[in-house]
Amino acid sequence: MAFVIKENDTLPNLPFQLFGPDNLPLDLSAATSVSIAVRGKDTGTLLFKKVCDIVDEENGLGEYDWDAEDTALPGAYSYELEILWNTGDIQTIPADTYFDLLIVDDIA
Repeated sequence: MAFVIKENDTLPNLPFQLFGPDNLPLDLSAATSVSIAVRGKDTGTLLFKKVCDIVDEENGLGEYDWDAEDTALPGAYSYELEILWNTGDIQTIPADTYFDLLIVDDIA
């Protein structure tokens, strides 16, 4: 199911919970950061890559707070979340596909 937001909106935030291969929540206490990367579904062009907020390290919970420019272009997008661990290792979630994002055009 796609996360849907209107053009130029900055709310609601995009919430997420990250799970490991064992389907248990990832403990993010050893994570340096979690970033979101968004690209056009049809074009493959990177729209942006920015850092997210970690809300609950132990349970792998976080959220992305939108900036107005993030939602300025209506359309269908794919996104993934990238964890940078304090070891320097990088882990991308999901590993085998993408999450869907839909930015719907605003009437006014």
